[in-house]
Formats: sequence, C-alpha cells, structure tokens
Amino acid sequence: MRFCMPFIAYIITHKGAIFDSCFTPFRDNVIIKSMKKLIPVILIVIVIFGIWNYLDKINQPASPTLTDKERKQALSKILKREAVLATNKNANGSINYSSRYISFSYPAAADVHKVDILPPLLENFQFGIRSPQVKISILVAETQSPNNLSEYPAVTLRQSQKDIYKQTTKVIDGNSGLEFIKKTDMVEKSSFFLHKGLVYSIVATGFDMRDTDDLYTKTFSSMKFN
Repeated sequence: MRFCMPFIAYIITHKGAIFDSCFTPFRDNVIIKSMKKLIPVILIVIVIFGIWNYLDKINQPASPTLTDKERKQALSKILKREAVLATNKNANGSINYSSRYISFSYPAAADVHKVDILPPLLENFQFGIRSPQVKISILVAETQSPNNLSEYPAVTLRQSQKDIYKQTTKVIDGNSGLEFIKKTDMVEKSSFFLHKGLVYSIVATGFDMRDTDDLYTKTFSSMKFN
C-alpha cells in the first residue's frame, strides 16, 4: 500500500494531462468525422443557393421601356427646354440640332451649356468652343411687338449704342432681319429676326473677331426656322 501511494498521488496531481492524453485522439477523430459529414451538406446548400439566385434573376420582370415620346417628355422636364433625342453627326464633324422652332448644326467638339428656359424664352441653346474661345447663344422668344423688331429689348439696346454696334441687314429663310457687329472689348456678332410673331436671334461672342465671325457664319448658314 505504501508502495502505491506515490503512484496514486501522481495520478491525482496530473489527472488533467492524463485525461487529455487518453481522450484527445478520440475527440479529434470525432471532430474530423463530423466535418466530413458536414462538407456534403455545405456543398448542397451552396448549389441550392446558386440555383435559387439564378432563377430569381431570370424570373424578375423586365424594366419597362420608355417610348421615345416619354423619354423626350422626361428629358424636357429636366433640361427645361425641348429635348432632342437624336442628333446626326455630319461628315464635317458637326452635329445637327432640331427643335420645334429652329434647326442648325454646331461643332461636335463644342461644349453644350445647360440653361433654364424662362418666359418669354421658348428656346435657349448655348454652346462654345475652347480654342479659340467663342460662345454662341441661339434664342427664340415671344415678343409684345411681333411686327416691330426694333422694340425687342436686345435690339433696342444695340441700336441705342451706335458708337459700339455697327448695324446691317441680314436675310435667312426669306426673313429679313438686323445684324450687329461689335469690335471693342469682347467682340460680338449677332442677328435678330421676326418669324411667325416670334423673335429669333443668334449671338456670337469671343476675343478675336475672325474666330468669332467664322463660327457665327458656319452656324448661321445652317440655320432654318421651323
């Protein structure tokens, strides 16, 4: 009995280590077997989820497609002017623009500026090129004097500054109008017309008269009143 006491004392003192050494292989074996059983289940779940996701996508209803008329109405509300859905790029690098009131072409490389259309304006299209720097504004507006172009405020202003603006006549689509040329400070070339009781105008501004006149002339020659 005395001989067994040290052995018993050792077992009591190191019972945790002895227990682990005896049961760890068994425990690890159980975990491995459990994991092996789980792998097929996990794979099945992944496959089922993939199939469900695929079927969900193909069974979703297609997004409604807007008609050209609906798209045009939506864009017109955003731009606050009549939208043009399609533009035709010409061989010479210009783009055709056409609205209810006017048609013309402008350089494809030009920057088109979004502007609000507020009464009495019906059309307000502005674009510019950066090199050389030239900007063009094309407006269509209602007027209280549909038979007298000189009473339109923009024309009255230019006619009142005869020392700055040189006035000549201009014809487009059989409509006779007024053209103004300003060579001081920021150069300008502009023209105004009456058509069906509305005022049509094109104003080109820039730093160099030759560059300004060149873009003005190209744009003006392509203009038509609708």
